[in-house]
Amino acid sequence: MSTLADKYVRRGITLLRASEGDANDAAKLLDKVNSKIAEKIRLMNFDTLTKRGLAAFLKELDSQLEVYYTKELPEELRLSAIEAVKSEVDWNVKTLTGEQAKIVSIPKNLEIVKRTASKTYQGKRISTWVKREFANHSDQVNSILTDGFVQSLPKSEIEDKIARLVGRSRRDVRTIVRSSFMHNATEAKETVFNLNKDIVEGAVWVSILDNRTTPLLCGVRDGKLYDNERNPVGHTLSWESGPGRLHWNCRSMSIPKLVDVPLSGTRASVDAGDDYVSGDNTTRTGRVRKLSKSATEKGTYKVEEKTLKTKYEGWLKAQSKTNIAFVSDILGKKNARLFRDGKVSLLELGLESPVARPLNRNSL
Repeated sequence: MSTLADKYVRRGITLLRASEGDANDAAKLLDKVNSKIAEKIRLMNFDTLTKRGLAAFLKELDSQLEVYYTKELPEELRLSAIEAVKSEVDWNVKTLTGEQAKIVSIPKNLEIVKRTASKTYQGKRISTWVKREFANHSDQVNSILTDGFVQSLPKSEIEDKIARLVGRSRRDVRTIVRSSFMHNATEAKETVFNLNKDIVEGAVWVSILDNRTTPLLCGVRDGKLYDNERNPVGHTLSWESGPGRLHWNCRSMSIPKLVDVPLSGTRASVDAGDDYVSGDNTTRTGRVRKLSKSATEKGTYKVEEKTLKTKYEGWLKAQSKTNIAFVSDILGKKNARLFRDGKVSLLELGLESPVARPLNRNSL
């Protein structure tokens, strides 16, 4: 029989898949715009182009990007936010009601959407990140074409640079959409928890057991308990913006700690396969290699089942005993050996990390 934790872990995976689906939809719309821009560049005769003609051409391309970033993408994000909030509120209310055999308090969905839109994500509102991406995309198209015109570069070289820009902009948009979805879903879940403090006494941070988890941010917080004000219980690691929002593309989740109900359950882990060798964690393009049928068949990864008693740090320590290359690809060779030998913990590694050292604003 599934425990409450089992249900929330499965729900977390479902949300990640849903965020990926929304990211795909937004990227497809951008693909259409980028294809039109690439075609216009292909047909442009740069040999006869004048400065005035270039300015008019850049304005034409910019207007197409403007439609996407000021109308199409914001609408995609609006619909995504509404769906994320509605589905997460409905699911949490239904699940908690089933656990407690009572009707829990239900928040108003649109209020959550508005509140989330006004909250910052990684220092800025999602709408601001969209505007920033529009400016970056537009400026880089302008720069590539202007440099090509001034330097009389071959059209093939200009087209290659535009193609690379298309890839970067596509990844950035997907990141924004995925993160926005999780931003709204997390806010919805937290709202349900906050409205039902009579049965929810806190939240447990749950991180993914694989090589894609940030070890010094999410990994070190795995299994940590926080009270209803999100103060740490029995440890010193702050909640910050919470699971799902701690960093871009954050995949961590939270599980409610119910009053007088012990937490138990299982989850999957992606371990080093029997044939894992150094560098197998990345693809040829330098991206982190995800779990796939091919990766498991080649012996790069293997999927195991762990109980919630197994925390990320303990899981990673066990991996270091059987395949130090796997952990070296995550922590670096020196830190991996120190960690394996018990000379340093993830918390200590995090405190030594430059990004973990706070600065006074006067130091900037």
